[in-house]
Amino acid sequence: MLLERCRTEYPGIAAGPDSIYEHLTAVYARLDIHASGFDNERIPILKLASPAQVAGLGSVVPDSFDSLPQADDALTILQNWMVHHLVALLIHRRQSEESASIPFDLALETLQLEHQFLQFVDATAKLASTANVKSDTIMQQHIAVLQIQAQTSHAILVERAKVPGYAIDQLIDESTFQFDIALSNVSALYSTWRTDEYSNRGFTLSTNIIATLYYICMKTKHRPTLQTALSLLQDSPFSARDGLWDAKTAASVVQGVMPKQEAEEVKLEDVGSDVVNARGGLDGVFQALQIRENNMA
Repeated sequence: MLLERCRTEYPGIAAGPDSIYEHLTAVYARLDIHASGFDNERIPILKLASPAQVAGLGSVVPDSFDSLPQADDALTILQNWMVHHLVALLIHRRQSEESASIPFDLALETLQLEHQFLQFVDATAKLASTANVKSDTIMQQHIAVLQIQAQTSHAILVERAKVPGYAIDQLIDESTFQFDIALSNVSALYSTWRTDEYSNRGFTLSTNIIATLYYICMKTKHRPTLQTALSLLQDSPFSARDGLWDAKTAASVVQGVMPKQEAEEVKLEDVGSDVVNARGGLDGVFQALQIRENNMA
């Protein structure tokens, strides 16, 4: 609310790429997306994609990125747009007959989003191959994290939005394929992990890796994918809590809601809905899990 008022009532303050408004909006936009990760029905407060971009008249992702911040901002817009889109699809399905088809504009928007995520991975690969980035390990890690997040978001979009052109079994296969690519890239990143002692970023690379692994655990229907993501959480090279996320806490939550017996096509976010939808982020989820376990003891 305050950011929107600042933009509309004080346009001079909000103008310019280096304004405090732009920096605050970037931080809040990422927090907004993280908060929606705990609730499939939570609509982000901000709406970052323009009407032209949503209508397919403009692209969020260019053919190539000029800088890392540009890529970072583009992914934030895509993830924000995707959550708005998935909630719109959920509302439509609840209000329609089960056999009713998705409206053309929503189906087209789904395809546009999928194309944008694929284009994002290509554009960041081009950025990673530039001379100044190739020689910078931290920048290479940052780009790898952005690609992992894009692949994870793409997997969630394919499965939940039911992207036109895929049969049901193909949707599950494609979603699992994208999750597995992301996990393979996380594993590769672990083997070369380096921390930036002088980084002052509010959202560090490791925070986003832990959050991504947790989301994959909660949203995949494929048990081997879940086991791989959980193993990567447990074997995390991050020795201490980093930012909003803690690998040990995230792994404990996943293990706490995981069914003892393997079940086909079951998401942990559905099995443990009484826990994973708790308020207060990961710490709130962990507390809810402890309360549930104490009540069952």
